[in-house]
Amino acid sequence: EIDKLKNEIDRLKSENDRLKEKDANVMPCSQQAMAFIYLLNLIGINTENTKKSIIARFVHRITGRSEDNIRKRLEFDYDDVNVKQNLRIVAEAFDEILPSIAEQILKDINA
Repeated sequence: EIDKLKNEIDRLKSENDRLKEKDANVMPCSQQAMAFIYLLNLIGINTENTKKSIIARFVHRITGRSEDNIRKRLEFDYDDVNVKQNLRIVAEAFDEILPSIAEQILKDINA
């Protein structure tokens, strides 16, 4: 009986580890926030004309990410190396479906 329980615990641990593995094609919260900023900007919505809390709530409902984390990431420093790297990844995601956004992101990085 104890061996059975140990085997079950080991099986569950293994399953949990498998579920925790991240898909390399899924964007983390910072990249998702960047993508939404550019998408919303395309239709004229930005942090100057819409409260960050409203944008964060909208993004949260779609992504399931924390509203607080999203709100913190709605504005970014284009001089930061990590921000530039994340923006390049976001631009690559847009390149095929919305190349104009990809171009805008690359322009913003180099500005």
